[in-house]
Amino acid sequence: MEIEKTSESIRKKHRALKTGKIEDDIAVRRHLGPIIEPLQKTVDNSSMRAMKDEPDVVVEVPSTPKRESDVGLEILRAPKREKKNVIRTGIKRKLLRIESSDAPGAPTITSTPLTTIGTVQSPMNLPTEDESIFEITNESFATSVQREVQTPEAQLGPLGQKYIGAVIRGDKDIDNVYGVYLSNDGMKFGCKPFDVDYEDHIILDNVRYKGTPGLYELVFKRIPDDIVYTDDDLEKYRSMLLVTNAYRRDHSARG
Repeated sequence: MEIEKTSESIRKKHRALKTGKIEDDIAVRRHLGPIIEPLQKTVDNSSMRAMKDEPDVVVEVPSTPKRESDVGLEILRAPKREKKNVIRTGIKRKLLRIESSDAPGAPTITSTPLTTIGTVQSPMNLPTEDESIFEITNESFATSVQREVQTPEAQLGPLGQKYIGAVIRGDKDIDNVYGVYLSNDGMKFGCKPFDVDYEDHIILDNVRYKGTPGLYELVFKRIPDDIVYTDDDLEKYRSMLLVTNAYRRDHSARG
């Protein structure tokens, strides 16, 4: 019983102390509230202004410039979808580097100008390259005709004028491989000099062959007209081939 009384007494004192403290707080707030509240608002406003006025601090992380080889490694390591972006980035980086070198503060690169060489003008009376070639060609043809055909061209027979003129003109139907052709030594047939006279006789290896339309067709044409030549023309043509080696490679007896 005494224990219960003691416990009850303690609880009453605790409630009394607690109630008194609460009542004291209420009394303080009631009397000092008009002073405390404006001070509290002033403190809160000053702290907010201090936070607004404080500048933002940006922490910069230094970046190491990538070398060209690093860009190449990025392209190799990047997935297929990202390779184009990596390439574009590398190009932009190069352009920025070029633009920065062209900036006003960049050092100016100077170079020594090249010496100007005056244009050398050829005299007006000098022949052009085409004219020179044309003149030399004409002279070589005229000279070769005079060397090849001992008879002047005006004195050639009709067959000589027709077929030799075709050789000089370079007609496509003329056989320049196994037939009559122009050389530095004159007109030749195989390995022998070739000549005609004013009667259209063919002179070959000091032998005079009677010139006929069929024999001229066989000697000069790549594809002779078989209606024109005869068996006698073929026999003469065969003997001419044997004498001149015209049917052999390089017109050589060993060919």
